[in-house]
Amino acid sequence: MMDPEAWSYERAFDYLNSRTNYEKKTPTYGPVTFNLDRMRRLMHLLGDPQERYPIVHVTGTKGKGSVTGMVESCGRQLGLLTGMYTSPHLVELRERIALAGEPIRADEFARVLQHVSGPVEHLRGVALPPHPTFFEILSASAFWYFADRGVKLGAIEVGLGGRLDSTNIVSPAVTVLTRIGFDHMRQLGNTLESIATEKSGIIKPGVPVVSARQDAEAGEVIERVASERGCELMRAGEEIQVTDSEWQAQKRRWMLSVKTPLREHRGLELPLLGRHQLENCALAVTALDVLRRNGVLPDDEDALKRGLLEVVLPARLQFIPGKPTLLLDGAHNPVSIEALVEAITSFVRYRKLHLVFAMATDKDVQQCLRLLMPHVDVFYPTVTNSPRAMPTDEVCQLASRFYRGPVRGSGDPRTALRDALASADRDDLVLVAGSLYLVGDLLPLIREIR
Repeated sequence: MMDPEAWSYERAFDYLNSRTNYEKKTPTYGPVTFNLDRMRRLMHLLGDPQERYPIVHVTGTKGKGSVTGMVESCGRQLGLLTGMYTSPHLVELRERIALAGEPIRADEFARVLQHVSGPVEHLRGVALPPHPTFFEILSASAFWYFADRGVKLGAIEVGLGGRLDSTNIVSPAVTVLTRIGFDHMRQLGNTLESIATEKSGIIKPGVPVVSARQDAEAGEVIERVASERGCELMRAGEEIQVTDSEWQAQKRRWMLSVKTPLREHRGLELPLLGRHQLENCALAVTALDVLRRNGVLPDDEDALKRGLLEVVLPARLQFIPGKPTLLLDGAHNPVSIEALVEAITSFVRYRKLHLVFAMATDKDVQQCLRLLMPHVDVFYPTVTNSPRAMPTDEVCQLASRFYRGPVRGSGDPRTALRDALASADRDDLVLVAGSLYLVGDLLPLIREIR
């Protein structure tokens, strides 16, 4: 029975964190730990709020957060009340549930968690374990909150994989698959085919599918699943084309045009570093075109352009003003590290590169370091506050295979960043990369000193 006394934010936070959290330990991937029937029962007890507004459902290995953010920003500029659900957060848990581009307020978070706790405790009383997890409860809270506030467009990012992810109980208006590569291999498999199979699990019968360019193995899986489920498939490089792209270094933005199967969009501006963001933009614009065709969005090209121009994606190749130049990127797998390296070598001018780096043990740390270290002049290995963080000495050992320069390691990321900023000259670049958790750990310090 629900407590009649209104919960505080602290009580809601503690309640959520008392539940099993697979972000803090490596889970066994399967239908016991990741159980959609359990999630469906919880959502049914809440009245299936996820069915009350159109949803763009996004998965992939690289770019899913960027596409989700672009869809939300454009939807908001087009006049719709938007709800965006993403993970992980950088500094505060509330960032994961955003209404109209702003994190859920603390008092609203407490109210929503208190409401959702009723059905959760009911399931704990009548069903055998395992019971609803941290991520399942948080996902249910986001879906219910968006419906309660009258959201007209949901931009929902998959947490892990797709097929068994807690968000995969939605009935989306359009599904987006960004670039698929090697990540979470302990859970999703060791081949692109197996990873793509898990991610293609979000494809629903008859729902349009928008896909990035994929390696042959992943592309074949997506095409087969889309065909089997009777879905319209729109692919970057095929039905979707980016043209007239030019990076304007002074303004730090792309000028580009996007041609989708439904419309041609000219004169778009995108203030995001990295060539990979061109394709992410095309995916988001195509998803929005599908929504417009379905009558979900108004036909307002100027508003769509404002949405792209004003999109803000923290920790995605994010410049922090000042000298030396500080660049934050949550790249944590080989696909995203490749995009990071391409971006800094092609579009950023600097004398020396100072790298502050940490990564989780369940990532392909060696391959990421192999890609990064040839470009590094001074290396500052550190750790995050995650229990899955790779110890600094292990990072150094792996990095030594590809790097012979100065190493200034620290078990405290704040110390590592301070050292890097103090050592770097004005014309140098200080790069923080390897983990969204690392960027989140350092953002309070960065806001303090910059």
